[in-house]
Formats: sequence, structure tokens, C-alpha cells
Amino acid sequence: MNSSTFLTRYDFRTLYGERIYAIAQHLEKLHVKQSKLEEHIDFLKKCKQNNLIPNGLHLKNTTYIYKNTQLLNKTMHKIRNNLIEHQYKQKHCLEIELATQKSILDLYLNNHQPLRQHQFDLSWINKRDDLPKIKLRQKHEIKLQKLLKNQSTRIKLDKDIDTSNVINISDKILKNEHLKILSKGLKFVPTPTNLNIIDIITNAEKSLYSASLTNKQLAISEISTFVTKWRKPTRPNLTKQELTLLKELKNDEQIIIIPADKGGKIVIMNRQDYINKVEQKLSDFDLYEEVNDPTSSLKKIINEITFKLFSQHKIDDYQKKIWTSIDDLPYVRAQPKMHKKDHPLRIITCTRSTILSYVSKYVYSLIEQLRETLKNCLKNTRNLITEIAKITLDPDDRLISIDVVDMFTNVPVSQAISIVLQLIGSSEKFCQTRLTKSDLYDLLNLCLKNSYFTFNGRFYRQKNGLPMGNILSGLIADIYLHHHLQQRLIEIQGRTWRYVDDMLVITKMSETEIEKYMKKINSTKHKIKFTYEYEKKNQLNYLDTTLTRNTTTNRIDIQWYRKDTASDRFLNYQSCHQQSIKKNIIKNMTERIITTTKDSHQQINDLKALKRMFENSQYPKDEIEKQIQETIRKLSNNDNSQSINNQKKKDEYEISMSLPYTPGIEVLKRKLDKLKIKLYFSYPQKLSSLVPSNINRKSKAIVYKIPCECGAEYIGETKRGLDERMQEHIRNIKENDDQSKSEMVQHHRQQNGICKFNPKIATVIDYETDERKRLIKETLYSNIFNTINRHVKINQSWLPILNKLGNTIKKHIRFKEQHDPTTINKGDKTVIVARTKMKG
Repeated sequence: MNSSTFLTRYDFRTLYGERIYAIAQHLEKLHVKQSKLEEHIDFLKKCKQNNLIPNGLHLKNTTYIYKNTQLLNKTMHKIRNNLIEHQYKQKHCLEIELATQKSILDLYLNNHQPLRQHQFDLSWINKRDDLPKIKLRQKHEIKLQKLLKNQSTRIKLDKDIDTSNVINISDKILKNEHLKILSKGLKFVPTPTNLNIIDIITNAEKSLYSASLTNKQLAISEISTFVTKWRKPTRPNLTKQELTLLKELKNDEQIIIIPADKGGKIVIMNRQDYINKVEQKLSDFDLYEEVNDPTSSLKKIINEITFKLFSQHKIDDYQKKIWTSIDDLPYVRAQPKMHKKDHPLRIITCTRSTILSYVSKYVYSLIEQLRETLKNCLKNTRNLITEIAKITLDPDDRLISIDVVDMFTNVPVSQAISIVLQLIGSSEKFCQTRLTKSDLYDLLNLCLKNSYFTFNGRFYRQKNGLPMGNILSGLIADIYLHHHLQQRLIEIQGRTWRYVDDMLVITKMSETEIEKYMKKINSTKHKIKFTYEYEKKNQLNYLDTTLTRNTTTNRIDIQWYRKDTASDRFLNYQSCHQQSIKKNIIKNMTERIITTTKDSHQQINDLKALKRMFENSQYPKDEIEKQIQETIRKLSNNDNSQSINNQKKKDEYEISMSLPYTPGIEVLKRKLDKLKIKLYFSYPQKLSSLVPSNINRKSKAIVYKIPCECGAEYIGETKRGLDERMQEHIRNIKENDDQSKSEMVQHHRQQNGICKFNPKIATVIDYETDERKRLIKETLYSNIFNTINRHVKINQSWLPILNKLGNTIKKHIRFKEQHDPTTINKGDKTVIVARTKMKG
């Protein structure tokens, strides 16, 4: 036989014999096995890419417990991923075995026929026949399509997402994909891709300040263990494409995305239209006036009052510090009233963590008890239902609601303060302090008559009324209105209840009589004006209920009411919130309907509407049904044991702490529970922070970094803003005083002037309005960058985790400084500011 001819299976068997043929057959089977294994791996990889579980790996949940469903889902995904990994290992072992068997066979062939060329001897082996692969691939493709089809029946496909809660009134034509991601809601939280180590340590260190040394060490150990073991979630709730779409929106300087005034809808406006409309509102000279920056003069007043009270031992050192710890002014934002023509804006003043917020909180705590002296003031809808249940109507009784027009801006502040001072003896909290009525008068005037705020780089003052957004305003307005209405609405004979500026009245006056009476009281010189709504067909909408006069029972029937302008959305189920929050939303809304709507037929209709709203928010149907039925059962059995247990447990906690939420942190919560530490979760990275949703100044309270020419670095903190603090550093460096306490000056002198710090290129590396937290952050960054500055001490137990993750944080800041700087002009200087939210 020719030494290089092709051999058939029969020829090979005849030439080499049965023993060598058996080895060749085994090699052939290994090739077929390899081919099938490659197809199986390809199928499983496609399943993983599409988030699918093959039918053979499905685990059945017979308990109908939601936590078990979650556990099984995670387990199925892990099994699938482990199977892929296992099959890759099998493939690797198979490749080794193929190479080994091929070497053995080559050795036998050479020994049996040493003079023959063997390159074509094995051409008969069916190792590259595509037919088995094609058949298996087709089979897998059919399976994949079935799995995708089944998935589409369980989950709403992206193309079916309802975007009716997003209203675009801008000139910008957005892609439907943009609207879909916005329809998730501005409170939607994307799955975090890393831990904010700086915030975690800062919040924990502040919260554990008063803890015992043992508890503090144990808590730090648990937090450090959690941070070390934490891994990036494998199933984020936003795709890469969706994150890209969000970046497109964030970088669009022509639009602004804000919530509507009522109903929870999302509105896209032209940025310039928004600015023009807000500035038009602020140009109302009867209500507002533009002023120069009032920060310095306001700080002077705050300092005078604070140090006077401190020197008289009426407030402690902690209060003195926090009252003077923030220099930021409030800012305003606006929400469009989509239910009105031309969509006018409602101005909202944001006062959280601003110059007067700590003083206002303190004063609020002193006068809060005065609300108990107000009669017929409703706390919430449940309070209304309880009151209405007691009512028996006469045949000639009618329902009306009376609303105060622009309540906050029309309350006379001086009169309101006088009423508070008359009632203050009823406040046990005030009586326990050393403060006099004169002191309270000064504090109330400070908080209520300095209504300064900023918008778009300009400063304004609200000339009249209570400062909108101040924590005191709602309570002061309540107190004033209670006394004011007793005098002005005395002629309305009937029963009245009030929730803030919205009153419910049961009266015997006809609609004509009410109309005349309202015209009469609105024609007086008083600033407080009223609108009213008279019942129609025995019905009146009040708060979130519909009240109906039942002429048969002489009672008022109550039903849950939702306005037509509402978005029919709740917190999106895919949002990265704690699971218990989503469950509680279902439970609370179910309880509201059951306790509000008493008619069983109407209850069914209301619950159907509620289910639809949750389905619009992507809640699983079985979870909706489960939580609704569980709530109904508890209400039927009058079971409030859970709330009692929660309150009892709450009373046992010694310390509270707030950390940014991330999947898996519930484990840490349970461990801190054992140490009597109550862990709350914050959600700083909402969708609203990832889109252009506001126009306001950055906080002046910052942590900053200044480089030296020699490579050394200085990190500092200030509440007064970068520009003002840098001017101080520049003056210190120029003076070069031998006695200077400035670390930068001392560094220059130690280096004999061969290097120099340059405050003009300082960078902001973090923002923090809380003074204690700001000092802790200064310490953390100083440790990470090994800087020359002095700083406060923190617990040394944090150092291992800082050493481990410090380089990652440092690289992140360096990257931000180089690639994402924002240039801010300050007078004749330019300061480079790195806009960054630290991620671990």
C-alpha cells in the first residue's frame, strides 16, 4: 500500500489491527464529546447573557415564602454559573486527554509502520463532522427561544414600559429609551458598583462617639469585615446602555428634569425656560427683593445670639458649635403645576443643612408641644377617619372644604410670634430650659425674619410671611391659623377640622350663603384669603378621601381618592432599596384603602386599582397579592403585635447609625442589632442625582487638597468656601512669619524655601455640611495621602481597612483631578474644582 495514501476505516483496521484501531476509535469518541461540550457551554453562556435558567436547573418553591423564592433564584443562578465553570474545566481536561491519546496513537503507528507517512492515516475519523454540532445547536436554539418567550410572559418587556408618567415640555426630542429609564422615577436607586468607604467610616465614627470602648471596637470590627467581604453585585438593575443614556441626559445643558408639583409625574423642561419662570416669580416685589450676599451679616447676628446664650449658660457647648457650623444659605427650586394652564411653577425653599437649620430645629423642639393645645387639628387621614366615624348628620347638614390661599407668605410673622409667646407656658420642654420668653423671642425673630436664599448665583430675601421650607413654618402657621380662624370664621355655624391650610366644615349654610360669606371675609384688610368648594351630589374630596353624605344612615361614607393628575406609580420594584421598604409600601397602601373605604364592593375596586399601580411599578404579581392578603388578614384579626415588638425593640437600642444602602448590608444590620446599634439606610445615589435636576450652588462646606512642588500635600476643611479659605492660605504664605502655625509655612521653612504650596490650584475632594463629619473626612483623606497637616484623631481600628483600600480612593481622586475638572471663576482668580463623590 502506498506510504502516503488516504485510509478508510476498513483499510486502517486491516493495516494496523484491532488493538490500534480501538485506540483510534476512543480518540474519535473524544472528539465527538469535545464538540458536544463546546455546544453545551455556548448554550449556557447565552442563558447567562439573557439572565435565563435552563429548565433542567429550575428549583421549585413549595413554601410560597418570598424570601425562599429569592434564595432559590440566587441558588439557580449560582448553579448555572458553577456548571459553566465546571464544563470549562471538563473541556480543559478533555483537551489534555485528546493530546495524550493522539501522542500514544502516533507512537503505535510509527512502531507498527515505521516506513509509512502517517499524516492521512486518521482522515476517516469523524472528528470534524459538523452535522452533530448543527443538530445540537438547533436543539439549543429552540430551547433558548422557549426560555426567552417564557421570560417575556413573567416580566414586562422593555418595549411595553409605560412612559405616561414622563412629560416632555422641552424643545428637545428625546429617544423613547430616555423616557423609559426616566419612567422608573427620580427616586429610583441604581445598584451601587462600589462602596463609599469614606462615608461609611465617617458616619460610623460619628455615631460611635458615645459608645463604650468594647462596643465601639466590636462595631468597627463588624463593619470592617463587611467592607472587606463585600463584592460588587452581579446583577445590576441598570444595563450599560441605560447608564449611557443617563450620562447623555446628565450632560445635556439645555434641559432640566424635575418632579411635577402634584401626582409624582416627571417633567422635562427647557433649562432656560425654567430659570426664566423662577426669576419671574422672584421678581414679585411685594414678596421678594434681590439683595447682596447676606452671609456675613447673618453670621454676625447668629454669633451674637449664640455667644450671649452660651455665656449665660442657657445653651451648652455642643449647641454653640453646631449653631455656628454652617455658612450655606438656603436655595430655591421649583415644581411645575401640570394641572394648570401654562404650567406655572411652585417655589420651594430648601433649608436642609443651611445656615439657620440647627437653630430652627432647636426652637422647634421647644415649641412642638404647643400643637397639642390646638383643637380639631388633623394629624393625618387616619385621624380624619376616626373623627368622621363619630359624626351623625342632620338632614340639612352640608359638606364644604375651605382652603387658605398662599398660607405661608401671608402669615404675619410678628403676630404669630406673639401668639407663640402667649402659649409657651404649655410647653414642658421650654419650661425645663433656662431660656426666658425674651430669649425665645430673639430666636424666633432670627429664624423667621431672615428668609434669605439663593437662585442661579443671585441672592434674595422673602419680605413677608413665614420662610417656606423652614421646619418652624408649618407649626407656627398652624398655631396662628388656629387663633385667626376662631375670630374670622365665627359666623360659620358647624363642625370644623383642619389639616394645615385645608379645612373641612359640616354646616347648615346653603351654597349661596357660603358664597356671600366668603366674599365678605375676603373683602376685609386681612392678608389671609380663602377659597372654598361646596359638595356636589352629596360628595366632597378632602385630603386623599372622598366623603359622601349617606342620606339613609345619616353618616358620612369614606372612600380612598386618587387625583386624575397622579402618575399611578410607586417606588420602582427594581430600585436598589431595602426589600422591606417595598413590602411596607404595599402593606401601608393596602391598610389605607381597607381603613378608608368601608364599602366591600368599592374596596375590591380600589384594591384592583392599587394592584395596577404596583404592576406599573414592576412589582411581581405574586408579591403584590401575598402582601395584600397578609395585610387584610392582620387587619381582620386586629393583629398589631409586629408594631408593638418593633417599638419595644426600638426602645432597647443605645445608638443609631446611618450607612449608604448596598445589597447584602442586611447582614451587617443584624450583627449591629446584637450590639444594640440601630442601623438605618441612606440612599444618596438616586436617579435625580444622575440627571440635570436642579440649579443650586455647591455647598461651601468642603474638604480640599493643596499640592506642593516637592510632592507633599496638604488637606484641610472649611465651612466658608474654597475661595475665602485659599485667600487666607495665600496671605499666610506671603507673610512667611516665623511664629506662624500654618503647616504650609512651616513646611516651606523646613525645606529652606526650595518648594512651595500653591493654593490657587487647590481641589475640592469632598463636600460635608456636618462639622464633625467634615473633620473626620479630613483625617481619613490625610491618612490616605500621608499629608503634612494636623487633624483630629479617629479610632485606630479603621487603619487596616484604610491601608487596604486607600490606594483605590487615591487613584479615584487623582483620576478625577486629571479628567473631570470644573473651572469656577472667583472674581479675578480661577480655581480648579474636582467634582467628585467619593467611592471606595
